Amino acid sequence: MRLYFWWDLVLHNKNYEEHFANALGRDELGIIKVWQELGNLLFVPVDEITEMVKAIEATLVPNAYKMAIHVRMGGNWYDQADEGRQRNKKLPLHVAQCALAVVPFHLRNEPINYLIVSDNADAKNLVRYIIATAEDNEEPGGRLDTTAESALDALGVQNASLRHWLKRLQVKVYRYKSGSRVVVVNRQAARNETVDIQQALAEVYALGLGDRLVRTTGSTFCTAAYAMFPKPTFYVLEKELTCHAQATMEPIVFGNSEGVIATIVQHGRDKCFRAKEMTYFPWLFTAT
Repeated sequence: MRLYFWWDLVLHNKNYEEHFANALGRDELGIIKVWQELGNLLFVPVDEITEMVKAIEATLVPNAYKMAIHVRMGGNWYDQADEGRQRNKKLPLHVAQCALAVVPFHLRNEPINYLIVSDNADAKNLVRYIIATAEDNEEPGGRLDTTAESALDALGVQNASLRHWLKRLQVKVYRYKSGSRVVVVNRQAARNETVDIQQALAEVYALGLGDRLVRTTGSTFCTAAYAMFPKPTFYVLEKELTCHAQATMEPIVFGNSEGVIATIVQHGRDKCFRAKEMTYFPWLFTAT
């Protein structure tokens, strides 16, 4: 997932940049569309990952808008860049509020699917709670734990493979009278088994299939979800706890929306902002 870092060094080499631009095109900000064109060709999931994604999709309201939500809290083995530091505990609250705020206006009275993925169980619960406050009351018997056969029957999942993976992933589904659903992959992936890595990749893919994505910053995991499957994406800054629209879907350094915006505002024509010359990027070695 960190391959995009090296792509940046290649793309902004003056000997190659225009060749890539001619072949792949540029977005409205002039960023070369590397991952938009090539990302989903590079990530071809194996059968197990494909089945996991299908299982998650089987719990959603058919044909309803899908809001994908990812909260990275850190303080675990995934987060080596943060040196074990857990992030602002208010992040899940503001990510949930951001997700509710950016639901398209014309769909606010329609059923919405909310898919919640996080490296932290408490964060998942808090996001779900905030979303629940915005929806109508739960349906009678609206909480379904897919580790139970009765829950799988209630969801209408008949395929044996999908039932197996829903149990394995410990997916929980919350149904509301409004018709909306909150879907949470409750199993916390580690790195003890192959299935843990497969689960993480399946979560990336499932997030990528959403219609809109709301995320925290500093996660290559979520970067892949919006880059390989371009869509309107919003992010919440950890310190300011503010919600912003993603400037570009390309996760390369120059295409990182926080980096682009901050540098244009702070430096203007300063030497720190010379993408073509690859002079110096103040955020080059930070997690994106």
